[in-house]
Amino acid sequence: MTSPSADGPPAAPGRACGECTACCEWLRIDAPDLRKPPGVLCRHACAGGGCSSYARRPEPCRVWSCEWRASTTVPETLRPDRCGVIVMETPEPPGDPALAGYVLLAFWPIAMLPIAALDALLARLIGAGMEVHLAVPGPPGDDPRSAPLNALVGDIVGKGATARLEAALRHLAALLEDSVPMRAADPAQPSFP
Repeated sequence: MTSPSADGPPAAPGRACGECTACCEWLRIDAPDLRKPPGVLCRHACAGGGCSSYARRPEPCRVWSCEWRASTTVPETLRPDRCGVIVMETPEPPGDPALAGYVLLAFWPIAMLPIAALDALLARLIGAGMEVHLAVPGPPGDDPRSAPLNALVGDIVGKGATARLEAALRHLAALLEDSVPMRAADPAQPSFP
């Protein structure tokens, strides 16, 4: 998405999608006028960024919020197309604010991710009591697979132990990649647009 959305959250100062179309590729769009599986670039994505049907984009695209774009809590270095991770806030279930949190969808191999920047972000989010999940793409057409990170990395984030953090993320990503495919209708999976 390239223009400020009248429907979703406004962009944080100095944040614009630019050439980034990570959400247009890695998220499922399931709307009457557009059905796109995750891992497939949307047919409306333009070379160099943007959307050829931005004014007529479906509801999932209208309400989508990339945390990098919407919040300066996510550092500049974590723009999805430049770091391989989409940071998404999970919706707070009605009546249960304890389940609010974030999903880090790593669409590049863990070894290619900016671990120091992720370490700082995870320390901030986990330190604030947020539940954080790591998600990795499944086979083409399947939704990302995810698992909670807090218990796995909570005691090492923010302490400069980036090698340990990378090893933990690699281990969890490998487990997720080998797991049984999950579909969007599975209530155990975080909701993706």
